[in-house]
Amino acid sequence: MLIILISTFSLQYDSFGQRKGNKKKKVNNKPLTEEEIFQAEFYFIEAEKFYLIEDFAKSLDMFNRSLEINSKNAAANYKIAEIYVQDEKFEDALPFAIKAKELDPDNKYYYILNAKLSLQQGDYTSAAKNYEELFDRFEGNEDYLFDLANIYEYTDEPKKSISIYNRIEHVYGKYIEITKQKERIFLKLKDEESARGEWINLLEFSPSPENYLAYIDFLEKNNLENEVNGVIEEAIITNPSSNELLLRSSKMAFNDGKFDKSLKLLEKPIKDKNLSVETKVKTLLEYLPKLQNENKVQNVLDMMAVLSEVHESNFQVLALTGDLYYQLGKAEEALQYYEQAVKEDEGKFEVWQNIIVIETELGNFDKVISQCERAKEIYPNQALLYFYGGAAHLMKKNYKESIYEMEKGVRYARRDKNLLNALYGQLGDAYNGLGNFEESDKSFEKALEIDENNTYALNNYSYYLSLRGENLGKALEMSKVLTERNPENTSYLDTHGWALYKSGKYKESKKVFEKAISLEGVDGIIFEHYGDVLFKLGRKDEAVSQWQKAKNVGMASDLIDKKIADRKLYE
Repeated sequence: MLIILISTFSLQYDSFGQRKGNKKKKVNNKPLTEEEIFQAEFYFIEAEKFYLIEDFAKSLDMFNRSLEINSKNAAANYKIAEIYVQDEKFEDALPFAIKAKELDPDNKYYYILNAKLSLQQGDYTSAAKNYEELFDRFEGNEDYLFDLANIYEYTDEPKKSISIYNRIEHVYGKYIEITKQKERIFLKLKDEESARGEWINLLEFSPSPENYLAYIDFLEKNNLENEVNGVIEEAIITNPSSNELLLRSSKMAFNDGKFDKSLKLLEKPIKDKNLSVETKVKTLLEYLPKLQNENKVQNVLDMMAVLSEVHESNFQVLALTGDLYYQLGKAEEALQYYEQAVKEDEGKFEVWQNIIVIETELGNFDKVISQCERAKEIYPNQALLYFYGGAAHLMKKNYKESIYEMEKGVRYARRDKNLLNALYGQLGDAYNGLGNFEESDKSFEKALEIDENNTYALNNYSYYLSLRGENLGKALEMSKVLTERNPENTSYLDTHGWALYKSGKYKESKKVFEKAISLEGVDGIIFEHYGDVLFKLGRKDEAVSQWQKAKNVGMASDLIDKKIADRKLYE
């Protein structure tokens, strides 16, 4: 793409027109009288005054008056062209710019203006000619070589463009952006060897880490990966303190499966305080999955310990170390780092969220409640805090407190459909716990309005209806959907089996429970329910046997001992 800057053009002024009714400029060669010379100069000086105070309309009028008397005034032609440029009337400006150059071919600024106006008109040939004449006639205009190189690229004259870039390098020396331009041109010409030669020349001139990394990118981009290792080793020898090169080399070794070498190369960057924390931890997190498979997790943890020493009490290090431990499944260790992180900077919601999630996973519901309260002091409108706080109260059977938290969460989660869906599902449980079945059902219905496939709402709603023996048709419909979609989920099988049981469909219920107990991870309540079904089918001894299993497994109902002792069904 052609990138040409017309830096001398200022386009900020109001538009104006050329003075109407101008007389024709003098075109004869008769010498001017002293009075005409005086008048022409007077108008020119007045025009300059108006130009300086940016009254360009009057300035244009005065310059035209001057030209009417002396049409051979190159400066007046140039100034008129400049004024038209100010108004973006490039087509009007061009004839005056051309005339200025014809009248005074020894003024370099006239060539520059003509070149830039030609570019505006899309006349790249004229623009190039003006630049070439500029360079031939005047010294010290090398900045415009860049424009000329771009023009030759745009006009598909790559060899001329390369020639100009060579002139630029002769003046300014070699640097990476010019090498990239030349590489692109040579590759367009399918001359890979010359493109590569440009990078080698650049490295001879300046073997900096940046230039080496760019050369490595070139090699990889052009399927020369077999040469990369040698180049990067040479680069590190030349630049032994470059973190960028060490990180690149480490990544390459890692991708080649040379994990020990890769981690060794990371040691210096990890210890360097000048390298950003994000770069260090991002690298370690990228390596972690594969290192876990290679039983080298401890190496990463050791590096994180070094990182914590180098960046002591740094919020980012603490938080990212927590992330690392959490990825490793070490929730309690992660929690310690997260808690230290919020002591350093309590204004990061993501870390509070991680703390609350981990405490929830660990079953520390009192801590979840207290952490949510702390976080709400900073984020009082964050719906997620009310959800987790409400869920913790629900687990502790603090139903009123749970409802209070969840209802507030609903108000703050209006735009978050997923969270709103979860809040309504939990509200269904909380209202059910209070025995407010009408509000419980409404909450579940709202959840299903948002997402008809909400498995949590489908399961709990159908289970509660079954327990109450109400709307069993709906309970069966919902639980059937769940088991069809999740045929090996024991909780959903238990719900469907129980809905069938409460509907009096004992034989169908028995089949569902038999499938459930054949799976792994069965809770005691499922064995108990299976026993209840068997009792209804008149198989008392088998029922008692299943009740006994339920007691042994745990999580059976409070009636389990009585059922076993009396060999009788209690509901």
